[in-house]
Amino acid sequence: EITGGAFEGNASFKGYAMPINAMLWMSPPGNAMRPPATLGLLVGTIVTTRIRGQGDNASGNVAGVVVLRVEDRAGYRPDPGHPARGTMETPLLPEPAAAP
Repeated sequence: EITGGAFEGNASFKGYAMPINAMLWMSPPGNAMRPPATLGLLVGTIVTTRIRGQGDNASGNVAGVVVLRVEDRAGYRPDPGHPARGTMETPLLPEPAAAP
């Protein structure tokens, strides 16, 4: 779920992404990526500071990876109308260094 910042993607972005490499991710349109049926107590999450849309796809940078403690696992459903929220437990990866 996007909670702030500049978002140039589109409504087809559902919050699930595939890593391309250590610095980039992409997400196909709509429901092409199936969300998990259930969530564990802790979830690894990409932190992004730049998102852009290209056609129906969204992509962005990997500014870091954090572990979230899921707050309401029972309320989660694998569709956009029942998102999960969490509290950051710990960062796993800091922002990648700029390429030389």
